Amino acid sequence: MTGTRPAALDSATGTYGLGSLALVATLSLMWGAGYPAMAVAMRWFEPLTLRCAVMLASGVILLLYAAATGQRLHLPRRQWRDLAVCALFNMTILQIGMTYGVYFVGAGRSSVLIYTMLIWTALFARLLLGEPLSARRIFALALGAAAVFALLAQDLSDVRDAPLGVVLNLVAAASFGFGTVWTKRTIWSLDLSAMAGWQLVVGVAPLVAIWFVVAPPVAVVAVPASGWAAFVYMIVGANVLAYLVWFRLVRRLPAAVLGVGTLATPCVGVLSSALINGDAIRPNDAVALALVCGALALVLFEPRPPR
Repeated sequence: MTGTRPAALDSATGTYGLGSLALVATLSLMWGAGYPAMAVAMRWFEPLTLRCAVMLASGVILLLYAAATGQRLHLPRRQWRDLAVCALFNMTILQIGMTYGVYFVGAGRSSVLIYTMLIWTALFARLLLGEPLSARRIFALALGAAAVFALLAQDLSDVRDAPLGVVLNLVAAASFGFGTVWTKRTIWSLDLSAMAGWQLVVGVAPLVAIWFVVAPPVAVVAVPASGWAAFVYMIVGANVLAYLVWFRLVRRLPAAVLGVGTLATPCVGVLSSALINGDAIRPNDAVALALVCGALALVLFEPRPPR
């Protein structure tokens, strides 16, 4: 169960191990590449339409997979409140804030801003779970914050609406940090895919209601193959597979360690945005990458906590 399972430690080294590192690397690649894919898709899909379609399709796929593999789909009434809280913060606020954040300030910068979630995760974990903020973790958080500032210390005059985009991304980051900790503190009776599927389906419900009121234009016949490829990747790679890995990591690692561990994602986002969308890579990006690698080394190979 998510709320009580202990963190997975390597028995030989007493650290969180190469298995956790491999999962973190996989997640960073999938989520990092999702940012430029989102930017590509929004050349043809209106942002609210895109997010509603991606979340709904991803949730349905995860629930179908859970049913096909014999997982339990029924959630006890006592966990409905926890599901609603997690869906709101992990899915609704995160995904709509992130989508419009990418729309306003671009994929690379948004991927960095979203991962200020590491700071929020550590703080909420201290408040809600009582996880200690050791000197090692505080230093890792400082390195992560420095990486964020290094990437933001650049000219933002070429974006649509920098202030609004920054605010939306930061709200999304704080929301994801809170949702991550709330997910970890809850003892779930569902397996990973069913839990992720229900959070996506419940989380998209208010966005679909808004979509019907706003009724944005949809011109899917004009979408080229590259747009559909980005759309499919957002569903399969950046949501279905990524959330399966994410919730597995939530089970395996302390929340503060998990938050810092995923810091590689913005670096992947920046680099993949440069490759896919032609965004320039500046010296600040290399500095941020070095800072992130230092933070990763500090937390993923943290010594075994005292028992």
